[in-house]
Amino acid sequence: MGNIGRDDNDVDFSELKQLTKKILDSTSALERSEAMFRASYEKSVTPIALLEQDGKIISCNKAFTKMTGYGSEDIKGDSILQFIVDAPTIDATHYLVREILQGYRDHYHVEKKIKTKDGGYKYARISVSCAFDGRNQIIFVIGVFEDITEITELKNRIKELEGQLAKKE
Repeated sequence: MGNIGRDDNDVDFSELKQLTKKILDSTSALERSEAMFRASYEKSVTPIALLEQDGKIISCNKAFTKMTGYGSEDIKGDSILQFIVDAPTIDATHYLVREILQGYRDHYHVEKKIKTKDGGYKYARISVSCAFDGRNQIIFVIGVFEDITEITELKNRIKELEGQLAKKE
């Protein structure tokens, strides 16, 4: 009614086109962001597990399945803690996880001995952090695993040889 010479049935298509372009641009940016995340996650040579706040596995990448021997579908929904061999350190792990979930720290790093499907084990340096949404709520927990088995075994062998050498002196 306030537009002189304009019928109520007239539509301002230029505004509609601008809004449509903004929506398409936003959708394209979101799709690009998702593709970048997916490629970074799936193609990474670094083992990664995405977890619920209670430690249950949401998914893991191919590098994680290669390191542990477990297929991603085999362990989906299982607790990540079932892989930790060092029982005494599980309480410390729970403490660190609680600190992250309560916002007292934004990440932590630990070294753990983890079980593999073949009954063996690997040593891993694990970095844990959280992914947040726009309201600063935790979406999931991210575990990044670095296989340090070879380094750890070499360090252990050096200690063993040093001990033997000290006994001979």
